[in-house]
Amino acid sequence: KIFNKTHTIDAMLGHEVSFKGSESVKAQAKNFTFDAFGNDNLSVGTTPSAVESARAESLRLSFFARAFYSYKDRYMFDATIRGSASSVFGTNNRWGTFWSAGIAWNLHHEEWLKSATWIQQFKLRGSLGSSGNQNYTTNRSLAVYNYYNDKYYNGFTGATLSNMENPYLGWEQKMDYNIGLDFRTSALTVRADAYIADTKDLVFSRTLLPSSGFSTVSDNLGVVRNKGFELSVNYRLFQRGASWLAVFGKVAYNDNRILEISDALE
Repeated sequence: KIFNKTHTIDAMLGHEVSFKGSESVKAQAKNFTFDAFGNDNLSVGTTPSAVESARAESLRLSFFARAFYSYKDRYMFDATIRGSASSVFGTNNRWGTFWSAGIAWNLHHEEWLKSATWIQQFKLRGSLGSSGNQNYTTNRSLAVYNYYNDKYYNGFTGATLSNMENPYLGWEQKMDYNIGLDFRTSALTVRADAYIADTKDLVFSRTLLPSSGFSTVSDNLGVVRNKGFELSVNYRLFQRGASWLAVFGKVAYNDNRILEISDALE
């Protein structure tokens, strides 16, 4: 919404429900007397194998809001917040709250710089915010059983625990800090960014004592920091009709450090 050709305000509320699932069935046979049926009749094979099947499902529920404000396209501010729950994580720690805020200043729209008509864009910007990662297999927080058809107890199929449950396994969270500028003329484009990114509660397999009956358990551990900068420059040497020649260069630096190790790993 634009007011008096000066103020621009935009807001949004929403929610999201997503489902991801997969199913698979595996059957094989060997030593076919003839192969006319292909995969349509595996029973023709004289050496069949056990049928294997699997299913994986994950659900995510999110609520989010976003707000944006601009004054004369000079000063801009935006903010977002999101709450998400995922079935990938432990039953006691499925919700995560993530947010971001950013500001920008279009200097080329200032009165004292409008006379420099050769400048098409000159923007300073800064932002900070958090995000979450849920890209893990669906059973890392769950108790998983292996079943043995050749072993029985009181007439029932034998089963053993192959994965230790962790009801407190939660989101891997990343906090980003960024400052940068965008500069453009008819021939030159420059983009520069400096950043710090702290990732905490990384999901790792933590080694357990043999007496627990398990070798590892998935847990949230440690803090890792990435810090660096990126600079990219593009310059168009000449343009004639639809033909043009440009040179491009990019410089990047990143420093990666472990800031904290969980007491469980010490």
